[in-house]
Amino acid sequence: MRKDFLSSVQNFIANAFSNSIVRNMGPTGTLECIRKFLKEIDLNAISKKNPSQYTQALDELTEKLRQALPRDARYWGVARKCLNLFFRDALYNVYIREAFDLAKFETYLEIPLDSYVGRALRREDGELPRWHTVKGLTREESAKFQAAASRIAKRENTHRVHLDVVYWRGEGISK
Repeated sequence: MRKDFLSSVQNFIANAFSNSIVRNMGPTGTLECIRKFLKEIDLNAISKKNPSQYTQALDELTEKLRQALPRDARYWGVARKCLNLFFRDALYNVYIREAFDLAKFETYLEIPLDSYVGRALRREDGELPRWHTVKGLTREESAKFQAAASRIAKRENTHRVHLDVVYWRGEGISK
C-alpha cells in the first residue's frame, strides 16, 4: 500500500462533499473552502485523544472551520454540520476507521443536523424546539437536538451518529 494512501482516502471523503451539502449556505467558494479544511484535519492527532476529549476537539475544529469560511458563510451550524458529516464518513470508511482508531469515538460522534434530521428528531421527541435552518443553528440549539438524538439512539440500541442514515431524506425509524 502506498505511504500516502490514508491521506488520499481522507481527500476522497472530503471531495465527496457536494453542492447539495452547502446549498444556500454561502457564496461561491464555500464548498472548496470546506473541502480544503477537511483534507487538512490531522486525524493522527485526533486519534491520540481520549474519547471523552472528542467533543472539545470538535468544538475547536468547528470554530476553526467557521473562521476559515468566506465572510458571508461563517455560520456555526454550517461548520458543525460539515465536520459531523466528515467524521461520520470517516467512521464508515474501514481504512480510516482502523488506522485512526475512530471506533473509540463512536459514542461521542454527533448526528449531522439538517432540516430532515431536525424535523425527524422533533417528531420523535416532542420537547425539541421547531427546526429552523442550519445557518441559524446555535451551539445551544444543537445541544438540545444532540441530546434528543442520544435518547432516541439509546432506545434504538445504536449511537446517535447512525440516526443520520435512518433520517436521511425523511425516511425515519420504522416502528
